[in-house]
Amino acid sequence: MNDMRSSPPVRAAVVIASLTVGLFLIPYIADAETLRCTFVDKDGAMLKDVETRLTRLDVSGKNAGDPRYRESDEVGVIEFRNLAPGSYRFEAQLKTFVSMERTLQLQDETDLKQVLLRKKEFDQLNKEAKRALETGDYQAAIDRLEVLVTSLSNLAVLRANLARAYAGRLDQQKALAAADVAAALDANQFSNLRQELQKLMLPDLGQEAMYDMDFATASAHYEALRDLDPEGPLAYRGLALSYGHLGRFKEALEAVNRAIELDPSDTQLVLIKDTLENNAAVSRK
Repeated sequence: MNDMRSSPPVRAAVVIASLTVGLFLIPYIADAETLRCTFVDKDGAMLKDVETRLTRLDVSGKNAGDPRYRESDEVGVIEFRNLAPGSYRFEAQLKTFVSMERTLQLQDETDLKQVLLRKKEFDQLNKEAKRALETGDYQAAIDRLEVLVTSLSNLAVLRANLARAYAGRLDQQKALAAADVAAALDANQFSNLRQELQKLMLPDLGQEAMYDMDFATASAHYEALRDLDPEGPLAYRGLALSYGHLGRFKEALEAVNRAIELDPSDTQLVLIKDTLENNAAVSRK
C-alpha cells in the first residue's frame, strides 16, 4: 500500500458520476479543537491502520500548511488535536478499500464516523446508482448517491448526479443546492446545471400546483419558467391557465396570445383563448 506521506491517496475511477464510500453522523461542537474519526466497514466492523492525512486550507482552497498524519488504532479511531478553526482537507486510505477525501470546516471539536467501502462494494453501488438514474428510479439513485457524496464530497460529478436525482423527484430545494455545489466545484462543466434542472422541474411543479388548485403557486412556477426560457411556449400556456383561474384575465390573454405566437400548431391554445375571453366577458358584467 502506498504511504500517504509520499503519495496521494489512491483514487477510484468515476463512472457516470457515481462513486462509493460513505460518511455518517454530523459533527458536533464542543470546547476542544480536536478532530476525532472512527473508521468502520459497511457492516460496522472497526478498521485499524487506516492512513489519514489532514491539511489546512486557505480561503482559496489551497494548502496553507504542512499535512499532519495519523493511523487509526485498534478500535478504528484517529485523533488530531490542537487544531485552529478553519477549513481542512481530510483524506484516508486503506488497502482494498476506496480512498476517502472531503473538506471539513472545523470550529471546535468534531467527531465523525466514517464508513469505508471495499472496492467491490464501491463498484456495485456505482453501477446501481447509474442504473437507477437511467431507469428513472430516482429514490434509489438518491439513496446511493447520498452515501457517495458525504464521503467523496469534493467530486463535482457526484453532486451533479445527486442534483439530477432530486430533480427527478421534484425536490427543488435539494436539487438546486446540489447543483450549486457541483458548479462551485467545477464551474466549467456545471455552471448551467441549475438552470437546466429548473427548466426540467418547473413545468411539472406548475402542473402539480394546478392539480392541487393552488393557482398562485402554479403561476409563480410558470413565471420562473418564463424568465428562464422566454421563447418557450410551455411557460405562457401555463400562465394563461393559472392566471385565468385567478381571474387575471388580461394577463391570461396576453400569455395565451404569446403562446400561440410561439406554437401556432397547438390547437388547444385557441380553445384556451376562447374560454378566457368568455370568462373575461362574464366577469365584466
